[in-house]
Amino acid sequence: MSVFTTRALRLVSLLALVCAFSACDEDAEGFEAPDIVGSYTDDFGMALVISDTRLVLGSAPDTSGFDISFVDNGAGVLIAHNDADNQFSPDLWSRFEWATDSTGQLRLCQSVFDGADESSTRNAAGADASDFDTGCGGFGWSILTTAAQ
Repeated sequence: MSVFTTRALRLVSLLALVCAFSACDEDAEGFEAPDIVGSYTDDFGMALVISDTRLVLGSAPDTSGFDISFVDNGAGVLIAHNDADNQFSPDLWSRFEWATDSTGQLRLCQSVFDGADESSTRNAAGADASDFDTGCGGFGWSILTTAAQ
């Protein structure tokens, strides 16, 4: 088993443990879970775990967490509050967008990482899903691959 696989499994186990002692399974009124719930690796080798209510980037101990507050599966958008102990943009808001390219590959863009509040982050200009090379704030959208279990 590779070091990455071991770290990803630890991260998933930690997330499951956290959910066991919190309200991860409780749906807030009007809240929909992201259609892309799962464990992934991006094209740079970074782990990404998405649950109904959390998004976690990286592998322990170097992770960044986000509490999902809004999801629009039709638009491929989720809004999340950045954890206070994230290395970058702590306690601010992020907008993550996903789409599928012409080959069926799942793509992800963090189009906002430093929103002042949920409302302004929801209403911020989105990424350009017609341009996976530069449509994510001038950068390419990440390619997500389902992580080996």
